Amino acid sequence: MEKSEEGEAMTRIITITNQKGGVGKTTTAIHLAHGLALAGKRVLLVDLDAQAQAGIAMHIPPADGAFFLLTMGLDRGATEYIRAQMKEVRPGWRLLPASKRLAGVEPALPSPAVSWLAETLKRFERDFDYIVLDTAPTVNRLQVLAMWAADWVIVPAAPEPLSANSIQKVVQTLTGLKKQHHWQGGLFGILPTMYRERVREHAETLADYRHRFGEALVLPPIHLAARLAESPAYGQTVFERSPTDRAAREYSALVQAVLKAR
Repeated sequence: MEKSEEGEAMTRIITITNQKGGVGKTTTAIHLAHGLALAGKRVLLVDLDAQAQAGIAMHIPPADGAFFLLTMGLDRGATEYIRAQMKEVRPGWRLLPASKRLAGVEPALPSPAVSWLAETLKRFERDFDYIVLDTAPTVNRLQVLAMWAADWVIVPAAPEPLSANSIQKVVQTLTGLKKQHHWQGGLFGILPTMYRERVREHAETLADYRHRFGEALVLPPIHLAARLAESPAYGQTVFERSPTDRAAREYSALVQAVLKAR
């Protein structure tokens, strides 16, 4: 475990990202956050998508918390105000919700530095063991800031042939951040989602991921599951809706991998 100069354990920041939508990115973010909280960790999930799906999935209405983090985060006195915007989802798990205001936030960002979001999040290191960033499915400066802030990046990807291209773009962005901006984080892994092992295309795509990116970087897949898909209608995660379901076990395995990596 990395420690600060004072010897205190440092917060791990995990960014969930893909430039392609509909790949289970938000589903992964909320289940990682909840799973870590169930393991006794203090977790903040920051929704950086103007669609506010992370909050909506847990029946928390859109709000401007993430917008205030991005526009006020370095202001003196803003820390307590931003803390007040965090919503308790479950014991140990808080959400900084998003709203439509994020769609036009880039011109209002107070600093051009790629490290700016990371510096802002440092204000909350004492509050949380993990901060999970859920990004929008697009290529913009906010996505790059979220990647640079991360200790680890997880890339959910549907098992479709064209998905490899979007994964490659994320990998290229991370490589550029390392070379040009001295990013110290790493790619935790590519997470195949909505997987059906009996579908030939899915099996072939998974094999292609492993060939292109290496066995070690392709995480065990999350299978397509009705209980997982229906959980947001009840404002629940699959851990609550159907804790013995295969998807619950698979997301629990992802959580354990993250905990062991720390």
